[in-house]
Amino acid sequence: MKKILIIIVLVIALYMYRYVYFEHSFMINRFHFYSLNKAKVTLTEGENFRIKVRGINIRCSYKSSNMRVATVDFCGNIHAVSAGRAIIYVRVKGHKNLKCYIKVKKRTT
Repeated sequence: MKKILIIIVLVIALYMYRYVYFEHSFMINRFHFYSLNKAKVTLTEGENFRIKVRGINIRCSYKSSNMRVATVDFCGNIHAVSAGRAIIYVRVKGHKNLKCYIKVKKRTT
């Protein structure tokens, strides 16, 4: 009886484990751990940065919260347009969004 109870508890714990969500840049789902290479990036106007998803081999989609500050293409290349703040949302197919906070500083001459 104790063995059956322990097995049931373990199955429930493993089932719930796959839905655990940590912060905005880390996620555990279906026993896969994946994260962004950077959770926060500071750029100067005109600079570029490539954001990558580690730990997963699925194509992701990228979206910028403020296209006037930072743009992002389908490969994850971020281009700093003008000074300000933006959030890049990375959507992994079938999962929640991961976030990368972007701060763009004015270029000094």
